[in-house]
Amino acid sequence: SDLMNNCLIDGSLKNGLTVSGDFYSFNNNTIKNCPNYPLYIRSNDALYSMGSNNTYVANNKNMIYVNNSSVDLDDHVTLKRMSVPYYFPNGYDLYGAFKYTIEPGVTMLIGSAQDMNIDEETTFIADGTIDAPIIIRGLEDEPGYWNGIQYGSQKAASVMNYVNVSGGGYNDDWYNRFNLMIENDSRLTITNCVISNSQYYGIELNSPSVMERITHSNVVFLNNQAGNVYFDYGGEYNGVTYEGGQVIPQLP
Repeated sequence: SDLMNNCLIDGSLKNGLTVSGDFYSFNNNTIKNCPNYPLYIRSNDALYSMGSNNTYVANNKNMIYVNNSSVDLDDHVTLKRMSVPYYFPNGYDLYGAFKYTIEPGVTMLIGSAQDMNIDEETTFIADGTIDAPIIIRGLEDEPGYWNGIQYGSQKAASVMNYVNVSGGGYNDDWYNRFNLMIENDSRLTITNCVISNSQYYGIELNSPSVMERITHSNVVFLNNQAGNVYFDYGGEYNGVTYEGGQVIPQLP
């Protein structure tokens, strides 16, 4: 484990600090004036063990680079709010029967044509606030930059509250054409979220029966180019019959 507190890294040839292990303690540090990233993270242990009270300023790419593309959880973890965004150039997949918590105010930037997958066993807690929403989007803030979130958690405690998801829908393949895909058997409470600027659909549902396990309120859709809510397969929910391929303006 690495211990680094109350230190200054000022200028470098490339990244400020590259970390492959984990942090015993990483607090009250300043990394500045680096031509690349202030932090280049090569391990999940480092990602979840660093303190949130560090300063990153005047770096050319002022974000935390996360090299790993997945985490197989062996404990509950929290992605802490930092003063800069996290950048996941290779996407990020969550596996394992533990809680993955994202703090209010976190910004996650996803690489081009990459996605975020949430496994059926993982409890996903993205509980933002009105003043500190959680932002999940592509590195470039434009429609179709990344694939979107493929959501499969079957855990009833999973929540997305004050989460803004934008810029998905990389292409019109069934697994790329959304900001958020909610799979069959998933469970989720989704409230106060903004789903925007998909190149195709805002939210894609495998079938109307998914809604039997979804609680939702105040989900706002903006500028999703092919429509807001898309059904892969038809069926009945709450006395209404929907067709496969049907697009509706709001979650039913």
